[in-house]
Amino acid sequence: RFITLTVASAAQVASGISQRHSGIEGTGARMERLAGGVIALLDVDQAYTRVEWLELDGNSVTSTDGIVVNAAATNALLQNLVIHDMAGPAPEGSGITLVGGATSARVRNSFVYDYVGDGLYVLATGANASNVTFYNGLTNPSSNGIQVAAGGTALAENVIAAGGVGLLQFCAAPVGGGCAGALTCNNCLSSDLP
Repeated sequence: RFITLTVASAAQVASGISQRHSGIEGTGARMERLAGGVIALLDVDQAYTRVEWLELDGNSVTSTDGIVVNAAATNALLQNLVIHDMAGPAPEGSGITLVGGATSARVRNSFVYDYVGDGLYVLATGANASNVTFYNGLTNPSSNGIQVAAGGTALAENVIAAGGVGLLQFCAAPVGGGCAGALTCNNCLSSDLP
């Protein structure tokens, strides 16, 4: 039922050498930003789309987002990804953006780091993030690990969010930060969770 964009495993190629990353940047198939202009490295527009085993490298090029899941892409699944070096100015420069209407999108088993916007920016309802690590080594007070905007709802399970000085890791009601969406955190770790 899913449309799948994936990277070949060792069993799927003649050489027997996997093209998938090992959880570290530069170890597998990579989509890389090389020039300017406002762009997402990957736009997801179809319902039931699965994206997995990719590295998305924004190369700190201005106005770069990692993945944008658009309104029609309900039930999208993003998993086993390495997303890094997304540049703003904020709100651009997010690792993953779930646009309003992209209901029930799921993000799991991924690393998202060094972003100017947010690691995960949720405008949709019913979003789910599980086993995801957000780390921002950049000092940008407008960045969050997860931000749930007005009208958005999300569940975060087993999520680690950490970063530099002045960063909120979880920005939503009721955990704080002044963001208006609703976020439920189960087994999450962050320096700013109450």
